[in-house]
Amino acid sequence: MEPLRAGTFTVLALLPALGIACSNRETPMTTFDRGLAAIAKGDHDAAIACFSEVVQREPGNARAYHERGVACSHKGDYTSAISDYTNSIRLEPGYYLAHYNRGVAYQHRGSLDQAIKDFEESLRLSPMNAVALNARGNALQAKGDLAGAIADFSKAISIRDEADYHYNRGNAFRLLGKLELAVEDYNEAIRIHPGFSLAYNNRGLCHGGMGDLERAFGDFAESIRLNPKDATAFVSRAEFRRMKGNLDGALSDFMEAIRVDPSNPRVFNGRGNLYHEKGDYDRAIADFSEVIRLAPQNEIVGYFNRSNAYALKGDVARAIADCTEVTQLDPRFAPAYHRRGGLYGLEGKHGNAIADFTMAIRLSPGEVEFYRARARSYRAVGDIENAAKDEKKAKEVAVPPE
Repeated sequence: MEPLRAGTFTVLALLPALGIACSNRETPMTTFDRGLAAIAKGDHDAAIACFSEVVQREPGNARAYHERGVACSHKGDYTSAISDYTNSIRLEPGYYLAHYNRGVAYQHRGSLDQAIKDFEESLRLSPMNAVALNARGNALQAKGDLAGAIADFSKAISIRDEADYHYNRGNAFRLLGKLELAVEDYNEAIRIHPGFSLAYNNRGLCHGGMGDLERAFGDFAESIRLNPKDATAFVSRAEFRRMKGNLDGALSDFMEAIRVDPSNPRVFNGRGNLYHEKGDYDRAIADFSEVIRLAPQNEIVGYFNRSNAYALKGDVARAIADCTEVTQLDPRFAPAYHRRGGLYGLEGKHGNAIADFTMAIRLSPGEVEFYRARARSYRAVGDIENAAKDEKKAKEVAVPPE
């Protein structure tokens, strides 16, 4: 199984018999087996048809509901999958696979609390299930509970020494900043699975974070050699080249990343940042626009970055419009109000600027620059008293009391 970037998990299913085509002239058991064979061959529509026939003839067949849920999951239809897993659990509450797979479906939908609840029930029913421990670890990590995630990955490793579990624990250690421990886990993942390209990439990130660029670039190169159709290591190497000032080398890597994965918004965002740094704002704007097109769920990144490029190009109106898009997509994103406030100030709209800086302060009261920016706007309108208050507050926030 190709490991997922953010952590690995899989849908568990029963073993199939041979054959695919289903018919109402055969017994439900035979139709069920043909459904399993269809899943094994990747023909999920045929599998759904078979299991649908079984549940129509045997409405109390919990396993048929479960396997239809598996087929729906493979198609990415998690709503239907959750419905089928729920019916399976209703008919057979102690079926740990149904709880596990419903948890996976919830996790794909971003419903982490519900996913964790199902993984916990699956583990209560099957305490030594390393796969469920790994899945719960991924969900806990996604919620920011890195200590809980590491505990789950560690227990999964103690049950079964899998490359994926070391890789996932390495990711958690890396997010905690414990880079040496992360490297140890990536080493183990590579030992168990020498072709694990993402483990090489992430080990390279750790080496780079510890200042060992020679090892970092060596790992990125190996990751690319193992999986040249994955943009991940190209982007990683590009970012380190950019940080070291090798902008042409970074651009070359971003170009290659786009060649192998032209629908990856992260690549366009990285190249857009690079063009921005080079002062090529038109190309930066084009790349950030592509981010917006490719990743509706991450539009905030594209709009926010594009707003800065527009501002530096001198197109204040479009920069303000992009900031407004960000505030509508995420009303609690304080930097967008701060940036828009500064742009309003450039246009002489100090009342609007003060309103935006006030919102930014309300959302993030610990940011010194927000108070300084509002103080400048107060001074611009002659409100010296409030300007002095903000300047005083900025000093207090900059040096908090012991």
